[in-house]
Amino acid sequence: MPTRILRDWTDSEKVNSLSPEAERFFTRLIMKADDYGRYSADPRILTSTLFPLLIGKADCQTTDGWLAECRTAQLVQTYETGEGKKILQILNFQQRVRQDKSKWPDRDGHLTVNGQTLDGQPRPETYTGDGDGDEGGKNGSSVVSDRNGEWHPTDEQKRLNALFHRRDTTRWSPREIKAHRQITPIVEEDLKTVETFYAETERDPAKGYRRHDLQTLLNNFNAEVDRARNYKPRKPF
Repeated sequence: MPTRILRDWTDSEKVNSLSPEAERFFTRLIMKADDYGRYSADPRILTSTLFPLLIGKADCQTTDGWLAECRTAQLVQTYETGEGKKILQILNFQQRVRQDKSKWPDRDGHLTVNGQTLDGQPRPETYTGDGDGDEGGKNGSSVVSDRNGEWHPTDEQKRLNALFHRRDTTRWSPREIKAHRQITPIVEEDLKTVETFYAETERDPAKGYRRHDLQTLLNNFNAEVDRARNYKPRKPF
């Protein structure tokens, strides 16, 4: 079983919207998901692997209901591959990637190997590392986005750049790439909330507290989303 980090979510609105039973389900799901936050969404598999000693107390119907709660809270998203397999993705997983290869396929049915899918198509965050999750390879290779070493930011990366007035062409550092990969996919509503918060605090003379660089934002993205939701602009005197 992989080692997982359980962060303090006692003040998380999303987690606190869950029932106590669904929160227990979500905690156990984190323990079972692969390093990319993916796992089977089949209620039969979820019930047997997450609650092996509670057979009879947890059944497929109740497990599917807990999964639905997590999906409604935007903690998890589900999809089916072309082969009809039901897969789930824990959003903003933020766990250290130790596996070179994902155990469960992405939405397109491809497995991820060292940032590249097995159909030969590079992912946007591909890097010239050695697969251990550290920034760069053994010789300190720099981040690239394709085999030619060209930087092709995704729309999401461009929007994150814009928060700090960085150009689209600004190449991300290995640490930024790594931090971004650990929180993807970012929920669209969360990103919009942060964008609104940053726009408001930039205009606010009081300059509400916000992260000063991309690296820090990516490392603390969930906390920044909560801060953005609770932000109230100061009224002028």
